[in-house]
Amino acid sequence: MAVTEIYVDHSGGSDPGPEPGSGGDGSSGNPVQTLSAAFTLAATAGTSANVRINVKNTSSSSKMTSLGSLPTGHSISSQIVIAPYSSSAGDTENLLYLDAGGSDDVLDNDTVDAIVWNRCHFSNTSTDSGSFMNLDNNLLFYKCTFDNCTFTGDNSIGAYFCTWENMVASGNACFASGSSSVVYGCNISGSGESTLPYLIQSLWIMNSVVYWNGTVDLMWKSLSAAGGCLQNAFVYSDASHSSGDGNGVQIDDQVLCQFNYFENCAVAIEDENNSEVVINGPNAFYGNTTKRFTVDSNMLDITKPITAADYDLSASGYPNASSNNWTMSDDLRNERTNQYTPLTATSTAIEAYFGAFLKTADGSGGTTGKQGLHGIETGSV
Repeated sequence: MAVTEIYVDHSGGSDPGPEPGSGGDGSSGNPVQTLSAAFTLAATAGTSANVRINVKNTSSSSKMTSLGSLPTGHSISSQIVIAPYSSSAGDTENLLYLDAGGSDDVLDNDTVDAIVWNRCHFSNTSTDSGSFMNLDNNLLFYKCTFDNCTFTGDNSIGAYFCTWENMVASGNACFASGSSSVVYGCNISGSGESTLPYLIQSLWIMNSVVYWNGTVDLMWKSLSAAGGCLQNAFVYSDASHSSGDGNGVQIDDQVLCQFNYFENCAVAIEDENNSEVVINGPNAFYGNTTKRFTVDSNMLDITKPITAADYDLSASGYPNASSNNWTMSDDLRNERTNQYTPLTATSTAIEAYFGAFLKTADGSGGTTGKQGLHGIETGSV
C-alpha cells in the first residue's frame, strides 16, 4: 500500500485559506503550516491509507501549538505516523516539539487507534505530569520525550527508546496500558513523595532505567500472569520512604523478573499475595530494606534449586543518577553470571548482564541521559 506523505513547515508553510486554492496543499514544495491542517488533509486521504505527516522547523523555543484533531478510523494496516524532517521525509534525528498550550488531553479522542509518534517532544500540560493526549489502542512511541507530561491510552502500546523527564509524584503514571504493551530502552526520572500506585504498568519492561528522587508505591507493576521484567535498573535516591511504599516492582503469577538491578527500595520485588508466583532470578541489589517478598505459608517454594543466586553490590550501581547521568558503575557493568551454562563440556558459558545496557564510560566521564540508552540501536554498548 502506498504511503500518503503530508508536509508541514512550522515557520514557512501556509495553511489553506478561505479562498479555494489558497494556502499550502501539503506537498513537499507547498507545505501547510500546522498539524491541525495536516490532520484535516489526512482525513481526506481516507481510513485505508497509510499516512506520514512530516514536520520541520520546530524547536524548543518554537513549538507547534496548533494541533487540531487526529483522524479516526485507522488501524494497524493503515497507520498515521507523525515525525520530524529536515529536507526529505525521515532524514533527521531531531525532535518534533509539540506544546499542549497549558491543557490536559489537548488531543482528546479515545476512539483514535494506530498512531505512531516518531521522535516527538511533548510538553506544557495544565497539570504536573498531566496527560498530553487521550487515545485508544495500537499506539507506538519511538524516541519520544515526555517533559513533565504523559499520555492516556488503552491496549497494545509500545514505547521504544523514550524519555520521561521532570515527572512528579502527584501526577499520572508515566506509562500505563491495559494489555499487550512493552517499554524498551527507556529512561524514566522524576521526583516527589506520593502514594502514586505505580510509575509504569506494562506487560513487558526491558533494558530501561527508572530513577526517582523521593517515593512512590511502585516503579513497575506487571500485567496479569504473563510478560516480564528483564535487565532494568530501578533506583530510588535514598532508602527513606516517608510517603508511599517505596517498592521496586510488583510481579504477578508466572512473570519473569531476571537480571535487574534494585537500589534503595523498601521491598525490591513484591508479589501482591499471588498464588503461583515464581521468584525469578538472578537479580542484583544495593541498599534495599528487603530484597524479595517472603513466600506465603500456603505456597510451595518451587524456586530452589532452580533459581540462580542473587548478587549484592557494595556501592551504588548508578552513582551519578542524581545528576541525570545514567552510566552504571564498573561493579554493576562487570557483574555477570554464567550459572546458565548448558553442555558445559562442549560449549562456551552463556553470560547474563545486569541493569540497563548503556554505553561504556569513556575518558570524559561516560554518556548521559537517553544518548546512552539510544546507543543500543547502533550496537555501541
